[in-house]
Amino acid sequence: MSLSLQPSIRAQIIERRTYLRPLNDAGTLFETPEQALQRQMAHQRWLWTRAQGRPLSPAQEDELTELASLIRQRKVTLSGRTRWLGGTETAMRRESANFNPLPVTTEFVTDKGVRQFSNFKDGDEVVALTHLGNWKPARVLKAGLRKMVKLSLRRHRSVDTIRSSADHTWILSDGSRVLAEDLKIGDKLHVSPDTKFYGWDFDNAPVDERMWWCYGFVYGDGSCNYLKDGRFSSSMVRLCGPKADLLPRFTNLGFDHSYPPSAKDDPYVYTGKYEKTLPQESDDPRLIHAFLRGYLDADGNKAYRHGQTQYTGISCSDVHAAAFIATWAPRFGLYVLKHEVKALATNFGVRHSHEFSFTNGQVKLWAVESIEAAEDEECWCLTVEDDHSFVLPNGIVTGNCSFKNFKTVHDGVDLLWLLLQGCGVGARPVIGILNGFSRPIDEVEVIRSELTMEDWNAGYRASPDNEETFHDGVWTIKIGDSAEAWAKALGKLLAGKFPARKLVLDLRRIRPAGVRLKGYGWISSGDAKIAIAFPAIAKIMSEQAGKLLTRINLLDIFNWMAEILTSRRAAELGLLEWQSPEWEEFALAKRDYWATGNNHRRLSNNTILFNSKPTRRQLKSFIDMMIAGGGSDPGLANGIEALRRAPYFSGFNPCVTSDTWILTREGPRQVSQLLDAPFDAIVHGRPYQATAFWSTGTKQTVKITTDRGYEIRLTPDHKLLVEKGRAAKRETVDGSRRLAGWDVATEWVEAGKLQVGDKLVLGDNDGFSWGRTGIEEFDMGWLVGEVLGDGGHGEPGSYHSYARFWGSNAKEMADRAYGIVESLPLNYVQPSLSKAPVNNSINKTWQVMSKRLTDLCGRFLVPGSKSILPELERQSSDFVAGFLRGWFDADGSVQGTIEKGRSVRLTSADHANLIIAQRMLARLGIGSTIYSGRHAAGQRQMPDGKGGLALYECRETHELVVARSSITRFHFRIGFYDPDKEEKLSAFADHQSHKPVYKDRMTAEVVSVKEAGEAEVFDCTVDEVHCFDANGIIAHNCAEILLGDGSFCVHGDTKLITRSGVTRIEDAVGKPIEIWNGKRWAEVIPFQTSKASKLLRVRFSDGSFLDVTENHRFFVRDRFGAEYEEVLAKNLSAHSKYQLHTEPFTISHDRGEDLEHAYTIGFYVGDGSGKKLDVYGEAKAALPLAGDLRQESEKEWVITGLPFDWRAAMLLKGDLTPAFSWSRASIIDFVSGLADADGSNTAHGAIRIYQGNETFCRDLQLLLTKAGIRSSVNFMTDKPSNFGERLKPMWYVQITDVRELRTHRLKHDYAGGKSGKGKWQNITSVEPLPGLHPAFCFSEPETTKGVFGNSLTGQCNLVETVLPYFNGDEEGLHRAHYLVARACYRQTCVNLHDGILQASWHELNEFLRLTGSGVTGVVDWEFVNEPEAWRDLRKVARRGVDSMAFELGLPLSQLNSTVKPSGTQSKANSLAGFEIKEGMHNALGRYIFNNVDFSQHDPLVPKLEAAGFHVRSNPYDAQNVLVRLPVEYGPAGFTKTRMQISGREREVEVNLESATAQLDRYKMVMDNYVDHNASITVSYDKEEAGEIVDWLADNWSHYVGVSFLFRNDPTKTAEDLGHRYLPQEVVDAETYHAYADTLRGIDLLSDTGEQMIDVEDGCLGGICPVR
Repeated sequence: MSLSLQPSIRAQIIERRTYLRPLNDAGTLFETPEQALQRQMAHQRWLWTRAQGRPLSPAQEDELTELASLIRQRKVTLSGRTRWLGGTETAMRRESANFNPLPVTTEFVTDKGVRQFSNFKDGDEVVALTHLGNWKPARVLKAGLRKMVKLSLRRHRSVDTIRSSADHTWILSDGSRVLAEDLKIGDKLHVSPDTKFYGWDFDNAPVDERMWWCYGFVYGDGSCNYLKDGRFSSSMVRLCGPKADLLPRFTNLGFDHSYPPSAKDDPYVYTGKYEKTLPQESDDPRLIHAFLRGYLDADGNKAYRHGQTQYTGISCSDVHAAAFIATWAPRFGLYVLKHEVKALATNFGVRHSHEFSFTNGQVKLWAVESIEAAEDEECWCLTVEDDHSFVLPNGIVTGNCSFKNFKTVHDGVDLLWLLLQGCGVGARPVIGILNGFSRPIDEVEVIRSELTMEDWNAGYRASPDNEETFHDGVWTIKIGDSAEAWAKALGKLLAGKFPARKLVLDLRRIRPAGVRLKGYGWISSGDAKIAIAFPAIAKIMSEQAGKLLTRINLLDIFNWMAEILTSRRAAELGLLEWQSPEWEEFALAKRDYWATGNNHRRLSNNTILFNSKPTRRQLKSFIDMMIAGGGSDPGLANGIEALRRAPYFSGFNPCVTSDTWILTREGPRQVSQLLDAPFDAIVHGRPYQATAFWSTGTKQTVKITTDRGYEIRLTPDHKLLVEKGRAAKRETVDGSRRLAGWDVATEWVEAGKLQVGDKLVLGDNDGFSWGRTGIEEFDMGWLVGEVLGDGGHGEPGSYHSYARFWGSNAKEMADRAYGIVESLPLNYVQPSLSKAPVNNSINKTWQVMSKRLTDLCGRFLVPGSKSILPELERQSSDFVAGFLRGWFDADGSVQGTIEKGRSVRLTSADHANLIIAQRMLARLGIGSTIYSGRHAAGQRQMPDGKGGLALYECRETHELVVARSSITRFHFRIGFYDPDKEEKLSAFADHQSHKPVYKDRMTAEVVSVKEAGEAEVFDCTVDEVHCFDANGIIAHNCAEILLGDGSFCVHGDTKLITRSGVTRIEDAVGKPIEIWNGKRWAEVIPFQTSKASKLLRVRFSDGSFLDVTENHRFFVRDRFGAEYEEVLAKNLSAHSKYQLHTEPFTISHDRGEDLEHAYTIGFYVGDGSGKKLDVYGEAKAALPLAGDLRQESEKEWVITGLPFDWRAAMLLKGDLTPAFSWSRASIIDFVSGLADADGSNTAHGAIRIYQGNETFCRDLQLLLTKAGIRSSVNFMTDKPSNFGERLKPMWYVQITDVRELRTHRLKHDYAGGKSGKGKWQNITSVEPLPGLHPAFCFSEPETTKGVFGNSLTGQCNLVETVLPYFNGDEEGLHRAHYLVARACYRQTCVNLHDGILQASWHELNEFLRLTGSGVTGVVDWEFVNEPEAWRDLRKVARRGVDSMAFELGLPLSQLNSTVKPSGTQSKANSLAGFEIKEGMHNALGRYIFNNVDFSQHDPLVPKLEAAGFHVRSNPYDAQNVLVRLPVEYGPAGFTKTRMQISGREREVEVNLESATAQLDRYKMVMDNYVDHNASITVSYDKEEAGEIVDWLADNWSHYVGVSFLFRNDPTKTAEDLGHRYLPQEVVDAETYHAYADTLRGIDLLSDTGEQMIDVEDGCLGGICPVR
């Protein structure tokens, strides 16, 4: 395609005002296009260099040169933001700031105690304590040489000094974050919260913790006894003075004691074999905590403060003890204020004492006393997930190194900050956290800025910071003159809770309108817009005083943020779920906004999200709503398809029913109780913050039932956690191997796709408690359990509730019950008299009956049936545990034997009650199984109440069984009051504590998945873990971030055949090597992709195997396949019902050392030893072996005088690595000699070489592969050999095609040889590899393949390509798209820790690496309608981003290809005579007048006006003007039609493409190219609504979301259509030329300045994505 390289007039104007930056502060001198290009390339070079940590190579520089050439020809483009800001100081400052480095000697608190950065390597992972008291995963990073400051701090009488990098972030007491160099004298640093060091109670602690407390006490005060030979004998401790009160702590644990006469009444405790040793790092932190407390109770200093005894310090002379205190005390919240080493004179010389002072539990802040410059120093940092902070040993907290939910103050600040940076943003309003002011504001006063351009030009600059005060009922916010200040000021408005009657917004610090923003280059609008937006936001907050903000409130605030911007419009997207609260008001928010005073609502496109397929009726209703709203809003999106494409999509809502039980910090609650406020969800015993549940509408549900009785009802798309496999971990204890745990592989599976037999993961909440505690609570629950089991609870007024007891212990149990009933608090039940226990001598029962019991049980049991009411499940954990004890005392049993296994069982005829019991047990960490119908209904012999037996009709009964390790948990949390049952249970529990026991897997197998009808369903979002405990089953919530695991990667032990040798891939990291890519040798640089990945072991028919990540690519086919297909490792097993084989390859090895005597060396490796070569038999003696042959006996010969280094040959027996550097001929000779020594021929002509070393055989196979010869490795079974039983395993390498070997004893030209046998490397199995492993890969750009081990497999931001510029050059298109995709990935190599955004933005980018390899000009591409061409282009884009990721050793991009609106980019890349049609749209007409928005202060405006361009005021924004730009497209794609325009009939060329044709193009591109979503605005007429509904209903699974817009009617004016102006007007040729031909030339490269504006916001070219 031959085109002029001269840009069109519109392209020149757009580029001039959008991407060419001012070169001076006054904005009078601008870059040339070439200068802008060089700046952008400098930015790419900077990103690339920083990401790989070294300068670019010549080849990399050549790539940038090639990319620059394509950009210069306007064939590709970088993102608009890169074109504008790339390479500037502003961009780099935002990149490098707030990395938060500290010196390498800095200590911080981890779950393994206090550690220094020097203890770690770059990239190591730890778990750190954060400012919120949470333990979070963190990564250690090396930050390099940094500018330093020294901070002097004081806390009461304690002082400390900290060295910090100047750009490190510190958290102040009010939660704000400040750079070290910006700290001020008097600033108070945040301290870590109380982590309840003093909450531990010895008497209520588990036995093992109490035992370790004793060890700690003995370590501090005890002594050791030794035998004469110096061996340790025993230890003891003297309890002096008040410490004698601690004696019961020891004796209750079984320690002996005595009172020696010399001890003066102090008892001695004998602690046996404890040798006064300190805990190890690998010990359980619980036990280390207990040990520390014991040590402090023995040797520590104490004081009574704040209502409790606290530890104030400790002294110790042992350096190991001091290190233990310094390491572990802060780990448990006992922070070290001071640690001094003092030299003390004693009779035995100088003793060094370590003196520690601790915090006292009172919140005292460290205040900054001074800040001084310090010498530069190498620094490190910690990046901490979620909380983004970590804690120093003295308790000081420090900070760690664009679709968003809008639910917190921080979210609001993020959104405004991104808008101020020129980013488009989307937001989903989430209620439940943000609320209005504490009281309504009576008055809002705005003090406007009076600064003028004269003041500014004279050098006046106001403060860039905010200032906030509250005095005498007046709340004043002085807003600083900076983007940071504006974003933070919004945060103050959203967070402010002052009881103010008046709010003053002081804007006097803001610069005047017309000043160009230094750095960004935009023209300031002054305070004009913020003076309108902030009072409007304050009004919303005031009107909602004391109430939660609604979703519409949040939408309005979001829209007002966009009004704050300077001279550019915002791109905003609002999103809300179909049928969620306020959805209809949200959907219609923009209707007639200009007439209702809601002009700010024009600034976002609002979209309704469907999380299940709508019916045709619902679609029709929705489209009718859209038409009534003006034709474009609301949009509709398919949440299911969005989630499939992007699993982190936060709008998707799989759902559960309202009766589902959720475990929360406050205890079990049903979903229907969690609709109004956020809560803390408990997952595996730990709390995680969750939003309130919200309704997602009425949807089809399924019911999942399991073999253990667990059930749940939910939507088919809701995901449940499924165990996919597990492998045992074993440890050696006392010389024997024992089970130490399991490595478990799990996967999220949609409920509707579950299969019978799938193992659902259950919640494991061992140790979790909630609600009121105490024996009274427990015993009240016990009474209810006894009544349920063997008692009665009738209708009110019929009889009092009673508990009945049977058996030999009946009287004892009845007395206990009576005592509890009498002690019930009167405020709990109505007071009444209780009857003393009554004995029925006939049936030998005792009974307790009471009105109090009736009132108590009335809350929890249904009268008569005794069905359990939901209120019982909501009680405290102690109440529930007591209830279960009572029920098990009545209806439970302990069965089995220690030898065969015991179980605890509960029998009931009420199946529903057993399901409730199972849920209750699960919440206490106890697994159970329900066996339905264990005893069939019918007649059974039962006690007749008269001392005999009689036949009674019995209902069917069911049984709940607790077994395995859950019995120990049952014994600890529940147990029995019944003495006989408790004795049996204790005996078994004691046995379990001394011997390994089978662990309850806490999984349940699916037995059925059945449709359960429609129901209203609900969902929530849980932070961090993104799941919740639903009826005891772990269920997914509405959003999860999926983090990559390196994808195409292999185990570090994988060997790579290289051109010069062989190497483990881990050993080759960072080194250039040449590998075989299936066609030729190619240079690659291996890198590590993961420190801990789940791997699969893929085994092959040739005996080899490869350990790979789940997403490693294989190229395979079955016997019927025509070509090799790319299949991920995790999908190999299910890909075909026939056996798969891998793509074959043959290495061409054409280099290497020619080795003399290679044949003899091979024979030596087989039969040689020392300086000689032993030869057995005449056949071997006749071989052409080098050296001196001498016969020793009739059948034995020996060769001496070996002409090679026999020592080197001996080493080859254990390591074949040197052989890989030999030539192909030498390798073949070596193998031939080895075969003649240790081999044999098979009946079918193959050669087998036998060895007892498996590694040798596998290396020999690789050596043969390098020589181009196929082979297999095989294990000899344990069958006897010719010489009897085998004493060790034997392996052999079998070579089937032996024709190239040069053996002399063995036949290599055997007539029966089968050259084709073993041709295919078949895949025989795929199985999980236990544990987590480091993973490695390389990037090979030509074929994206490489030989790993013995197999050929796959190796491991927005940019655009202008498609029609490559018509006729598809090869050039693919090369350009590959290069621009690589550039796109480099644009993700940024640091988003900018001091404003929440750190989650950076963390998400670090792992997701979302890229956008886009295209534009789609409709004019020659292959626009060919799916295969689109698929090829998608592969090219993916290959580009993946290759860049692998080269940099960074995560793969989760999503890449896209088609975006591309308004500005398309316009700026148009050429004279060829205007690019934007994205995948056709233009509305051939001739267009674009009305483009300019700032009225833009100096380009008068130049355009002087050249004859039509300029008028923007009716929506007094700060801006509209400039009319004429645009002419090529004739293709338009229809000529005659219309009446302004009273005259004229011929107009318009786009009349049907809505369904546009949607079909969208579907084709989505199915074959796009990973994200293809942006398209579908033009339509009202009459097409029915066709649109049909298309959506028929193609819902291909659809994510599009925008709709009424088709432009050229016969209608803006006023006719209800608008104040049209962003584009379709005109006829005559009108077009009458205007365009009169325009005069304009010099766009003169010294006139202009500001950057997103032209797309003016909807140039017919597309209006944001209105």
